[in-house]
This record gives sequence, C-alpha cells and structure tokens, in this order.
Amino acid sequence: MPALKHWTISDFLANAAREYGDRPAVTYSQTTWTYQDLERITDQLAAGLLAVGVKRKTHVAILAEPGLFSLAMFYAVQKIGAVAAMICTTLTPDEFAFQLGLCDAEYLAFNRSNHRDVDLPGLVQRGLPKDHGLKQIFHLGQEALNGYEGCNWLIRQGEAISPEELAAAKAAVQPEDTAGILFTSGTTSKPKAVMISQLSRVNNGFQEAEAMDCTPEDRFCVSLPMYHCFCISTILLAACAAGSCVCIPRSRHSRDLLATVSEQRCTIFSNVPTLFHALVTRKDFQEFDFSSLRCGLIAGSTYSQELFRRVEKVLGYTLLCGLGQTECTGGITSGSLRDSEELRSTTVGRLLEHVEGKIISMGDELPAGTTLPAGKKGEFCVRGYLLMQGYYKQPELTAKTIDEEGWLHTGDQAYFDEDGYLHLTGRIKDLIIRGGENIAPAEIEGAIGELPGVKECKVLGVPDDHYGEEICACIMPKNTGLTPESVRKALAPTLAAFKLPRYVVFFDDFPRTSTGKVRPGALKEEAIARLNLPAK
Repeated sequence: MPALKHWTISDFLANAAREYGDRPAVTYSQTTWTYQDLERITDQLAAGLLAVGVKRKTHVAILAEPGLFSLAMFYAVQKIGAVAAMICTTLTPDEFAFQLGLCDAEYLAFNRSNHRDVDLPGLVQRGLPKDHGLKQIFHLGQEALNGYEGCNWLIRQGEAISPEELAAAKAAVQPEDTAGILFTSGTTSKPKAVMISQLSRVNNGFQEAEAMDCTPEDRFCVSLPMYHCFCISTILLAACAAGSCVCIPRSRHSRDLLATVSEQRCTIFSNVPTLFHALVTRKDFQEFDFSSLRCGLIAGSTYSQELFRRVEKVLGYTLLCGLGQTECTGGITSGSLRDSEELRSTTVGRLLEHVEGKIISMGDELPAGTTLPAGKKGEFCVRGYLLMQGYYKQPELTAKTIDEEGWLHTGDQAYFDEDGYLHLTGRIKDLIIRGGENIAPAEIEGAIGELPGVKECKVLGVPDDHYGEEICACIMPKNTGLTPESVRKALAPTLAAFKLPRYVVFFDDFPRTSTGKVRPGALKEEAIARLNLPAK
C-alpha cells in the first residue's frame, strides 16, 4: 500500500506540471490548456489574489459552473492557503445569502452559467445583502461583468507580487490546512459547512484515479457541478493526479454531455443515477459515438441493478460502483475494473486504501455501538485521513457526527460480506437523496410550517424511477383552502427548485405512537399507497 502523500494543492499541481507539462490538462470550446499552462495561470491568479488582500485562511466563495477560469480559481485559492468555499449554483437568493454568511466569505468569484435557466450574475445581484461585508467580487471570465473585474484585471494586479513573495506564500501552506468548504444539508434544518484539508483532497484524488486505473491518455467529461464532492474528487482531482485531461461541456444539459463525450473522445464518464437515467432514455441517443469510453463511476444516490446494467450496456463500457460523502472528502469505497458485473451492480465496492470501516449495532440485538461481524447489518462508520476537519463553527454538530475515537457515523445502514465488499441496505438518518442532492426534510418542513392554513407537516422521500427519491409533503391542513399547487407556489420564493415537493398529500391526522409521536414508516406507507407508487 503506497504511503499517503504529505502534499498541498500547490505541490499537487507542481508535480503534475513536472510530470505531464506538455499534455492537455483542460479543454473548453476551442481552448486547451496544458499542465504547464494550468500551473502558470493558477500562479498568476494566486499572485493577483495576494495583491488584493487574500491571505492564508481567507475564505473565498466560488459560485460557478465548470469553466476554464472557475477551475483555475479553484486551484489558485488553495495554492496560497486560502479556503475555497464552493457555493451551490441552483439556490434561491435567500439560500445563497445564507451560505455566503455561514462560511464567512470575504471574497466572491462567480461566472456566467448556461445550465438550465441559472442566472449566476443575477443571483449575485439579488442575493447579496446590503451589508454583505465582502471585500471584493470577481467575474470568472477574462473581462469585467456588471461592474465586477475579470481575471485579466486580477492577473495584472498580481504583477506587483514578486516571484519570491508568491513562493513564500505557497511554502507557508501546510497539508493539514483547510483547503475548502462544501455545503451539505445533513439532517438539520439548515446546510452545514464541511471543512476539508489539503491533504485529504490530494490523496482522495490519487485514490480515485487509482481505482479507475487512470493514465495520461484518459479524458474525463466534467459531467457534474463543481460544488459537489463527487466532481472534485472523482473528476477534477483524479484527472490531475493521473495527468489526464478534463473536458468541460458547453453546459450540463444531457445533450451537451453526450456531445462532449462524442466530440472530445472522452474515456471516463461518471455521474449520478438520475442523469444516467436521463441520458440512456434520450430518443436521440444513437446520434452520438461512445466508442472511446472506457469506464466511469455511478454514485450519489441509490439505483437499481437494472439501471446499472442498462447504463453499462448502452454506453458500452465498465461502470464502477462507489460510496462517497461530503464529510469524507468524496470517495470512501470503490468497485474495481476487475470485479464481476454482479459485484459492481449490487455492492458499493471495497474501502479505499488508508480508510478504516466498521459496522456497529444500532441497539437492537446487541448493545448500541458493538462492532458487528461480516453479514450483520448495522450503521456504517468510517475513519481515516479522508474525514472532514469538522463543520465550520459548529463543534457541537461535529461531535455528534465524529465520536471520541475518530469514527464518523455515516447514517447508512449496511453490512460487509466475507470478502470486504460493502452492501448498503438503507439509511438511518432522516435524509432525502434526490438525484444526487442531499435534502434535509426539516428545512422544507420549516418552510411549509410558515404557510397559513398548515396545522402540521412531515416531509419524506418516496420512490422514483428517475431521481431515486422524490419529495413528498404530508400536510394536516387547518382548512380546505390549501391545494398542492398553492403549496408549491408559496414555497417557490424561499426554496430551491430541487427542494420543492413533487407530491403534496393531505391528511386528517398522521399515524402516531401511543405517546403521540408521528410514525414516519407508517406515514410513508400510506403516502405511497395514496400516490399509487411502487414500494421499494
């Protein structure tokens, strides 16, 4: 087992530039940067950041879809020991303002987006509170936009920083420093800011590359948003670790992803089950050439064995299983290219190197916390270099997730088989995973509870062939004036579109225990029956 690399992001990129200097690192539209280009441009941006006041441990929020300068800024921030806080691009203005405040961002960088109807410049204008406290806002394009300076301007500012000053700033960074912040809903009513170290980020990238047998000849399609740990570890950093090229599509629309794979001759294509389903059910699928594909990873939410096999058959490549979590940097487990289809389609693979895992009793047959043998179901816990540094400014919540012995409790119910493959059987935590997005029911319940005419509500996940799970709001109304349409319309200004309930079901009362508590299992069964959905 190779030792962990005690590297920073700066070391990581410098190594790639030495090893793979003339090879393509990233391509977008008609532009290609080599690894030497990427090293040079990220140094220029890093110098510019220093010139305008960004220092080690400064929090820089990045609100951006994949692009040349959004990728460069992601690396440049971390090169000088600042913290890259990756903001979700599909938030409402209020949600955007909350995340920006939660991470104590001092600077903000954004780009345009052609993904769906996302208007990132508009979100910046509408979502920034008047007293936002940001020192500067940058446009992640070459030129200024809406009065915010672009990357050409920032690079010019960096000319005032000597090579010695930049080198000193990079040398001051330690592998244990916080590299970035990612946001996760978890099971509380508001998102949490997850802190990831530079060491964790670097090594998770190397291990994901190893799991896919990546080489400099590989070409990755950037098929996921940059605020998602799946994209960062399994695409961006895995590619850099292996000297591979990342190919950025015109947008994350399914047709543009297919076109990128076909035109750029991508060899690796990973995604969440929802998008895989959307891709393989497109009527124009046969217009594209996928003969270059070699492998990819499916993860982010649950999926059926049938979907796994269909994706593999239609794309004509080897699909790998895996399990990841934001609190664990990204990947925790992975299948192998040498595993059988049965193992790849029914398990989430085996633990990555330098990662410990165990299954503990939930207090049914044995005392809670007892380590269980192979074949016994319980809660999956993980320990190792990949664990988060904690939830930013929330030590109490951190202590509830990572115990005194350093084990992170994932909230997943699972078991190991005799060969060390992990089998997921459900979730303990009250969490909805819709198309790879983690959604906290409590957040939606809080919003519904504010609506006039609502006596009580419970939000839960129900089965869906496309998204894995859909959101169902179970409501006890005070009167008969509420309708599903009126509820969704009222929630739209305060909740992101992916958090809006697809289903709204009204109840006179909820199934309850003898002490009056809602019985969520029974409520879910009744909601599924009323909606005439297949139980899973």
